[in-house]
Amino acid sequence: MVFNSRISASSPIGSSENLSYALMHRSLNKIADEVFNDDLYESTEERRPNTSVILEAALVLSQLPSEIDRAEIEPYSGELSLVWRSGRTKRVKAMFGPGKKSFSVYHEQLVNGRVVEHHLRPQANDAYLRDRLAWLHT
Repeated sequence: MVFNSRISASSPIGSSENLSYALMHRSLNKIADEVFNDDLYESTEERRPNTSVILEAALVLSQLPSEIDRAEIEPYSGELSLVWRSGRTKRVKAMFGPGKKSFSVYHEQLVNGRVVEHHLRPQANDAYLRDRLAWLHT
């Protein structure tokens, strides 16, 4: 409701503020579709990501408009991951935990099914994620 009230019916993209809000709305909807999909959890007792985790992930994803549709959403045990792949050889994973500032980014590269490069950056930022996504597409 809050997002819909910020976007006018006549022109959803009338300014840069409305554009960023539209991207946030799109990201939030994409994430919510997965977070509330009971088939992604092992049991009904498994903890779902809380509101702050969902909003943090949606905010990061909204900063990457060209990557929104490529992201795989993986909720688990109160956490949330956004995953991007380049075939079977490269993967970038942004992880959001229930703690404050728990945004981490992991990347790996495989050759012949073996990991030849990998790194986990705890307390990552948007710039680092953008850099890893650029690496993914090279």
